[in-house]
Amino acid sequence: MKTITYLRLSLLIPFLVWTFGVLFFFLWSAFEPNGLGSDGPAAIAVIGVFFLFYVFGIFIWLLPYVLLCLMLLGLSFKSKAQVLIRVFAWSPFAMAILVLALVNMLSLHSDGMNRLFSNPGEAAENLLGSNTLFLILTLLWGYICVGIGYGAYKILQRLQFIRDGATLAALPLAGHV
Repeated sequence: MKTITYLRLSLLIPFLVWTFGVLFFFLWSAFEPNGLGSDGPAAIAVIGVFFLFYVFGIFIWLLPYVLLCLMLLGLSFKSKAQVLIRVFAWSPFAMAILVLALVNMLSLHSDGMNRLFSNPGEAAENLLGSNTLFLILTLLWGYICVGIGYGAYKILQRLQFIRDGATLAALPLAGHV
């Protein structure tokens, strides 16, 4: 397999993580019918809430992610692997911008505009708080998925499933030297 092929396939990682999250909640509800973290350690409840944001957040991140996937997929046919690795590494920032655009468009619906004009200070505070939350969650989940992808890439490279990695082994993920 070539690196570019792997990068195209790695666009499926967020959906695989989402599937894992759905299975996590399905199993959790089967073994813990009283609710999330009712009798277990607090760390498991925190992990459960973390997955909860991702699993149910698909209603927020699906459209921006599909748009990002289409852009990255189109770019993968025109760019070299070295450039694509950097672009994919920085893609959570593009995803965060797309998610924030969607959230802000949804929050400024007709009722939101009336509320914005009636009390702009409170509306700005709420908007800033929700934007910060969505920014942090999007970047966190984005870099979890990028980390999974990069780890799998390195493992597949060592197992020699990805054979053109000789030129990419010394490539830093971010920045120029």
